[in-house]
Amino acid sequence: MPSFKINLRTSDIKESGEIPIYIIATDGRPFYINLKISCKKHEWDFDQNRPKNLILDKFCQDKLYLIRDEYMKNGFNVKQFKEVIRPEDIRKSFLIFANEIIKQERKTSVGNSQAYQTAISSFNKFMNTKDLFFTDINKKNINDYKIWLTNKGVSYNSQNLYLRTLRAIYRKHSDQHPFKGLIPKYQKTEKKALRENDILKILNYESTNLKTQRSVDLFKLMFYMCGINFLDLFYAEKNQIQGNYFVFKRKKLGGRGDSTKIWLSKKANELLKIYEGETKLLNISDNIKTIASYKTYLKRLNADLNKVSNELNIDKITTNVARHSFATIARNKGVPLDVIKLLLSHSDNTITGIYLGDYPEDILIENIKKATLL
Repeated sequence: MPSFKINLRTSDIKESGEIPIYIIATDGRPFYINLKISCKKHEWDFDQNRPKNLILDKFCQDKLYLIRDEYMKNGFNVKQFKEVIRPEDIRKSFLIFANEIIKQERKTSVGNSQAYQTAISSFNKFMNTKDLFFTDINKKNINDYKIWLTNKGVSYNSQNLYLRTLRAIYRKHSDQHPFKGLIPKYQKTEKKALRENDILKILNYESTNLKTQRSVDLFKLMFYMCGINFLDLFYAEKNQIQGNYFVFKRKKLGGRGDSTKIWLSKKANELLKIYEGETKLLNISDNIKTIASYKTYLKRLNADLNKVSNELNIDKITTNVARHSFATIARNKGVPLDVIKLLLSHSDNTITGIYLGDYPEDILIENIKKATLL
């Protein structure tokens, strides 16, 4: 009896990390039928042998059913199998497809869903249409879109992000894409960090305005918590506090990768106590449930911090400055680079070959104290 199953062909991994998805039709020997779609290794459920993404999974299952139906009608015929699962009509709505992916990403990765939404909105605005189709994603339109972005004053790095995001969505539908040679190279930019004296001005800052003081306190908390990204702090749960440590995985990365443990100093604990939430770690997050609300809060927070920077006559402050300043001061204080990477929970931290647990607790705490000026 022939068998049919979905297969992620890891032996064919591409330079981009994408791996093609096949259906294996077996009748004595296996025949591989390329579905012309792909995904990355972390997007595949190896226990269930299917994509984690519900859209991709439905696409694969639909193709599998088509092959089985064809077999029931006409027997085992690989050539005919390939014919019945040929790519869907490319007039399919790209916008609907993309919005379904965004819904799925919101469940696991706030950062990715925001990037997808921003890129889609930008391209849709350029096309000036109520809907987008896969036929709209072609070399001419992409090149014209790049020119349009340049004329709008959009940086090369933002253009790179928009086009890579559009490509990522497109690749979830087909391994063929028209982006080749059209994505501008990412230009390394200098991360903004404050000097130690300016950081001390903020750490010692006090205001009679409660709203302003709260904004500054959140900046201080991010700095004391080893430059934690505001996204991870904002959505943190109370149970992530384990003894004297805060344990988390980067939300930007969809919770993938190793957990990071950050030692909490007395200063950090004092601030956490002041802004303790009922359900979330911080009270600012208790009643904010949507990404749009988070983005609005972040915008207001950065606006408040900018006012403080003008008052203190120092460079512009944002939530990201807390992160970059921590990293810079840690480096200047002689904290080992691999420890800095691990504390920042960089996505490439596994290449260092060490983990925070490899360091004696007293040495690790001493390094954190140096980096946070305690």
